[in-house]
Amino acid sequence: MSLPRLAGCAVVIAMAVAACTTLPPVTVSDAEFGDAWPFHAETATLYCEGPEAIWAEIAGQYYALNPIAPVWVAERHPDITLRNLETVWRDDPNNPGTKSDLGPVMDRALAICHG
Repeated sequence: MSLPRLAGCAVVIAMAVAACTTLPPVTVSDAEFGDAWPFHAETATLYCEGPEAIWAEIAGQYYALNPIAPVWVAERHPDITLRNLETVWRDDPNNPGTKSDLGPVMDRALAICHG
């Protein structure tokens, strides 16, 4: 087998292993994020699986945090129903008519996938 083909196989295997890896969720809170906390609830449990599919459990309901999550959850967790994030997502107090920044929470969720 040629070196480029062997390298290609190694990449495919690494991606397959990463896609099957399930890491434990992390619970975060408004106390940890302060003014950057984007949700109405005080805590959220963050999940990241496979190719960076991230979602949160907030007050017993599940919400997608990125576009990959609904597909991933539907295929691998058929018992989970993802709800509309708008119902728990705070308005940005500094910019009327907009929502709070999800970036810091999304970064924390993605950190789960990256160990």
